Amino acid sequence: MSKHSSVLKVLAFIFLLGVIAIFGNFNNYKAFGIISDFLAIMTGFTITALSIIATSKFSSELNGIEDEKDNYKLSYIHLFQSLKTHL
Repeated sequence: MSKHSSVLKVLAFIFLLGVIAIFGNFNNYKAFGIISDFLAIMTGFTITALSIIATSKFSSELNGIEDEKDNYKLSYIHLFQSLKTHL
């Protein structure tokens, strides 16, 4: 639940900045173009990186390894759970 609320907070913040910039009558038409270009490039890089990771040989091998303690769980699930507890 906290993950969804943090995403909603970020989206609300971006929306609020957009509303302030539009109705604040700022003369920054160039800034909107630069920001939209930056967001488009970053989205493209993120999608490309995630697709490379998802289709890599390491990822496919990691999906086949079972956890030593619990055969019903894959090892990467155990890895994510331990990472989550340490953060």
